[in-house]
Amino acid sequence: MSAKTRLYIIIAAVFVIAAIIALVVWTCTSQGGGGYDSRVRRLRPSVWAGSSSGGAMPPQLTDGAWHNLGSGDRVTTDGSGEACLDFEGCMLIYLFRDGSNLVKSGCSRSSRSGGNVTCAIEGTGVYNNSCATQVVVETDSATITLNGTWLVVTYLPRWQLTLVLVSEGQADVQPVRDVGTRTMASSIQVAGQHFVFTAPDSMLNAIEGTAGLNARQAYSYDEFAAFIQGLQERTGESRLESWMASAQERARLAGVSFPSAETSPPPVMIAFAEEPDVLNPYYAETVAADYLQDLYMARLWSFDEQGNMVPRLLESIDVQEEGRAFLIRLRQTTWSDGVPLTVGDFQFAYEMVVDEANRFPYHYPFHDYVEGIEVVDEYTFVVYMHKEIQDWPYALNMTPLPRHILEPVLESQGTLVRARWNWEPTVSAGPFVLREWKAGSHMLFEANPGWPEQARLAQIVVRFEPDQDALMAAIEAGESDIAVPLDVPPQYWAVSSRLQNVRLSEQTPFWNCSEWEVKQ
Repeated sequence: MSAKTRLYIIIAAVFVIAAIIALVVWTCTSQGGGGYDSRVRRLRPSVWAGSSSGGAMPPQLTDGAWHNLGSGDRVTTDGSGEACLDFEGCMLIYLFRDGSNLVKSGCSRSSRSGGNVTCAIEGTGVYNNSCATQVVVETDSATITLNGTWLVVTYLPRWQLTLVLVSEGQADVQPVRDVGTRTMASSIQVAGQHFVFTAPDSMLNAIEGTAGLNARQAYSYDEFAAFIQGLQERTGESRLESWMASAQERARLAGVSFPSAETSPPPVMIAFAEEPDVLNPYYAETVAADYLQDLYMARLWSFDEQGNMVPRLLESIDVQEEGRAFLIRLRQTTWSDGVPLTVGDFQFAYEMVVDEANRFPYHYPFHDYVEGIEVVDEYTFVVYMHKEIQDWPYALNMTPLPRHILEPVLESQGTLVRARWNWEPTVSAGPFVLREWKAGSHMLFEANPGWPEQARLAQIVVRFEPDQDALMAAIEAGESDIAVPLDVPPQYWAVSSRLQNVRLSEQTPFWNCSEWEVKQ
């Protein structure tokens, strides 16, 4: 909880919370040439790639470097892993987490092998193709031929179901009627902004009529939200929402359209009686900015209701030299653009705070207590103190700064005072990411799908009310679910007792509440 203040929070209107998992925005830049046919890199652990036989897993990738792929090699992700494949510098494949599995060859009983042919064994991948040669994606229940196409392919082996979404270009989808003989049905031409789903003849009855749609027929993206919801209900496949959200984020970055699969309730509305002054946590001086930081910029740890430390970016901490040295190990995670969050980001934050050119309003405890930071490795560092500090759990609870974003600003301007990131944090390291800030009106935060702990809320809209009376009016009118006043005059208690679905409570920030508390 903030050391600056404790606020009263009015929590109103019972609402249903939907969890959302989506893709963190990783960078996978193709660099043509260089004497390779195809290669893979890990965007997020864990990923396995390479040759495998007898059902064994291929070697695990232990870094973010590119690794060459040969014909027949396999790429697999686990519950958090993400991978990027580069084919000849003209096609990128983004392989999403939760068991996505791909082989660089044709599928079983396929006559195709070598070249730009892949077999999607399970899961979801994005195919961003600009190759002049023909590109083919196979599953056990379909063959998809691409030509200058941006599309998404999902395969569910239990249902032998193939789902193809074409955002740009077109694709030729040829369903497999019989998996054993790979007997094919007539091809389906799928244009941009359309999707199709199919399965072998023996499984068609299991998926036919989902959301009133027929298999092996192309449909407009307008039909997709109802279809994906119906497919989830019919198959019980909980990974679909995560995969589609990941694909949607990848489409946003590529500047192409992708249908919403949103089945979550409307955003949670929170009213504040003031607007943040800035979003760089080291410049922030308002209560609103201090509270909102926990949405998009995690600290090393937070505190539970009993005041116990709860690790966030922290893996472990060892107090050494009688309280004058702290060995800190970070958990492995990334910024929302996929760049690893490392000790360098904490070291950069420390250097920026003690640099007077940056004019940060607060320097505690760095000037008075901290002697320096020693980097042990990419995820481990030691903070040395001039003298023992009693309240170190609060004083040393550092927030990193994205070195890869802000260091170029420092080099060009000599200070971070005018850095755009201070007001528009394009990358974040927290359970939510800022999507919009309209001054005087609102902020829109969306769940950061790549954050290690799944956010309980899909979206949060923070409204700025001109005064306390407007804040209370928003609660009474049901326009806000939560209100955060700067103080609580007696009339607030009166309204709280008058409205049955409103309660007044004093507690830690609402996003640290238990699920039961938030639902109330």
